[in-house]
Amino acid sequence: MTNLPKGSSQNISINDLTFDLQNPRLPSSLKGEEDENALLKWMCRYGGSLDLMRSIGEQGYFDGEPLLVAPKCGNLYTVVEGNRRLAALKLLNDPNLLDYRKATISGIVEEAQNKPEEVPCIVYSSRDEILEYLGFRHVTGIKSWGPLAKARYLKDLSESDRYANVVGDEKYRQLARVIGSRVDYVKRILAGLKLYGIMESNDFYDIENLDEASISFSLVTTALHHPGIVDFLGLENSRDLLQSNLDQRHLEELTNWIFKTDGDGRTRLGESRHFRNLNQVVSNQAALKVFRQGRSLNEALMYTDVPVETFRQLLQEAKSNMQKSQDQLYLVETGFQATDRQILRDITTLAFDIEAILNRRLATSDHP
Repeated sequence: MTNLPKGSSQNISINDLTFDLQNPRLPSSLKGEEDENALLKWMCRYGGSLDLMRSIGEQGYFDGEPLLVAPKCGNLYTVVEGNRRLAALKLLNDPNLLDYRKATISGIVEEAQNKPEEVPCIVYSSRDEILEYLGFRHVTGIKSWGPLAKARYLKDLSESDRYANVVGDEKYRQLARVIGSRVDYVKRILAGLKLYGIMESNDFYDIENLDEASISFSLVTTALHHPGIVDFLGLENSRDLLQSNLDQRHLEELTNWIFKTDGDGRTRLGESRHFRNLNQVVSNQAALKVFRQGRSLNEALMYTDVPVETFRQLLQEAKSNMQKSQDQLYLVETGFQATDRQILRDITTLAFDIEAILNRRLATSDHP
């Protein structure tokens, strides 16, 4: 990756530090939100800032992890890296900033032996200067963000001044190099974010209990691994998934299949490993029709070529195993048991039964 540009090190007052309102980890509802109380509440509920308060209060602030900041206006700085720590520091100095879990926060503050009023920071000329480092640290590094935060970060990076004049696959190649990943991963995660944005703008199609906090964004990007599903969404004819003609109705269907649960808490998809089966079903009109009518994924799969292909594969594997058994037989002189002979007889019976069924079906089909 590109080395982080050299910034100036200095201690800065907590009061002069502000949150990054474009932080990739923030939910959409808080993007650009100036309400510090709302930001602090989210940091404490989901960002682990209460634990950081306890740690800093007991051990002090670790100078080896300075906040990475960029000038905002006047004497203020935006903390681009270290917002959870900033929340902890602000509350240690003034617990009244937040009207949430007041008893817990007050208790932490009362027990705190350290309440730093200023912390070490490295100042850079702009937020964009820090973005590539964030990719190394949080997308592929040891302090990895969740899939949705990674996607938001990549979108943010792709729209930064550095990449303003880079277009097409070259932009994807450069972004992939920054995070140490592949071009197809960058395309897929950005396309997934586009789909997610449409789901969100449609209130997640009114699916009960589905929102930004509960949705598994990785399922959205996993779906885009499968060419049949990509085709189903109308994305197949474009080298750039972001520029494709998305089928909005099909996206709504897919969202319901993946996330809407029945009375037993099950979805139409089931487990993520079943995407392979769903890929086959949406690629076959007959299978898709019965699936839309309410038949299970496994039942719909019977209308595709998957069962016969699986049958042939299992036959080949059985034949291969029998050949290996025959080869092994020549190496064995003693130790045989009557059960070995019975297994062979069972195999022979099964083979005759399978052949009989196959002959009947061939006789009633158009096959020679």
